[in-house]
Order: sequence, then structure tokens, then C-alpha cells
Amino acid sequence: RSAFVTGVQTCALPISLAWVRIDPVTFDSALYFEMADLIRAGRWLDALTYPYPPLYPLLVAALQGLGVSAESAGLFIALVADLVVLFPLVALTRLAVGETAAWGAAFLWAIHPSAIRLGVQALTDAPTALLVAIALWAGLRGLDECRPGWAVGAGAAGGLAYLFRPEGIEPALVLAAISIRRGETAGHRDEEMSSFLSARHSKRPALGKRALRRVAWVVAPLAGWALVASPYVAYISLEAGSLTLSKKKSASGFSRSLTSPSKGQIGRAHV
Repeated sequence: RSAFVTGVQTCALPISLAWVRIDPVTFDSALYFEMADLIRAGRWLDALTYPYPPLYPLLVAALQGLGVSAESAGLFIALVADLVVLFPLVALTRLAVGETAAWGAAFLWAIHPSAIRLGVQALTDAPTALLVAIALWAGLRGLDECRPGWAVGAGAAGGLAYLFRPEGIEPALVLAAISIRRGETAGHRDEEMSSFLSARHSKRPALGKRALRRVAWVVAPLAGWALVASPYVAYISLEAGSLTLSKKKSASGFSRSLTSPSKGQIGRAHV
């Protein structure tokens, strides 16, 4: 299985490199590089004045410390993320819909122009996609195998995705919603069992403890996300004077953008 993914990656690499000639550095890339220069100079507060999360320019700055140019560092991060994402993508698709669909998803990702473009532009899309795929895979696996630690880890991966792009909060919200839905289904089963046992004069199950466990599953991915993302959220909220998840939008505006994205957001816009 891993050999198949590696083979797909090998095929995808020359295709991705062929796209490098197509505008690999955009206006947003230049702003990320400016942030990286400020971080390297120790001017963190100046870097954080930009309306972009700090993790991507931080990684660019780290690679620059090894003698790599900003442009090469940004492209390297995007290309590696765009290739590595095949592993969690296959695992996630297999978990959700089965083996055949998983390999089909890997092949489509390797050849689709939109997916290829993510890996040949010095932007945050590819690393965000990688962390979102990891978060969803880990969260669903944790739910299926009843491992709360995986749910917390999934939220943490979503927190790292948020530090690339604010939309990185979405996996934690999706996993919390899935937990609520599964909790409702389990709750209906508990009520039916409770009625059955009550009719037979047996001891009722500890519904309160089960309800607490369901709440814990809902909270787990959100707690993992907050553990990673809350320092940055606290900083930009203090700077803005009110709770916000993005320096470009208010909390209410950002929430609306998650549920009903505009055409600009669906396209090339960067938050």
C-alpha cells in the first residue's frame, strides 16, 4: 500500500515540477517572505502585524537559516506537503468509503491541475490541506476505535492548520459535529434500552455517565485545537479589542465565511 502511494508520488513529482514555471511566487508569497525576514531579525511583533497567521513564514525563516532562499524555502514547503498529503488522504478515504475509493483519490490528487497547483506555489494551501487531512483521519479513527487521545490530537493538527490559514479551525468543528450526531444516535439507543430494562424492573443504566462521555468526545477536538491555536487567537483578539479568529475579519464575519463562502474565497483568496 505504501509502495503504491510512493509510486503515485514519484509520478506526481515531475508533473508538479513542470508547473513551477507558472507563477510560483504570488503577491501573498512576497508578504509571507517579508514576515519571514522580520522573524529572522527577531521582530516578532512587527511580523504579527501582517494579516496572516505565522506558521508558514516561521518555517520559511527556519529554512532560510540553513542557507535556502525565501522563494526556494516556500516552494519546498508547499511541494513536500502536496506530496505527503497523499498518505493521510488515502487513509482518510479508506476509513470513510473503502479501499478502492482511497486509491482512486490518491490518483486523482496526483494528476488534478488544482491539486498540482497547490504544490508549485509558495503559499499556505498545501500544508493546510496536509494538516486538515491528518486531522480528519485521526479524528475519525479516534471515534471508530474509541480513543479520545486521537480526537485531541486531531484537534491539535487542526490548530496547526489554523496557524497556516484560519480555515484550519474547520476540522475541529466537523469532528465535534460528527461526535454530536453519533451521540444523538447513541442517546436514542440508550433511551430504548432504559425503557426496556425499566419495564423488566431492572437497574437503569448510568445514563448520566454516558452523557458525560459524549460531551467529552465533542469537546476533545476543540480542546486540542485550542491548545495549539489559543495563544495566537488571544494575541490578535487583544490587538483587535474583541474576540476574532482572523485579522482580516471579525469573529461573526469569519463564522459566516465558514458556512457560506463567497466566490472569492472559493477561488484564490487568502485569509
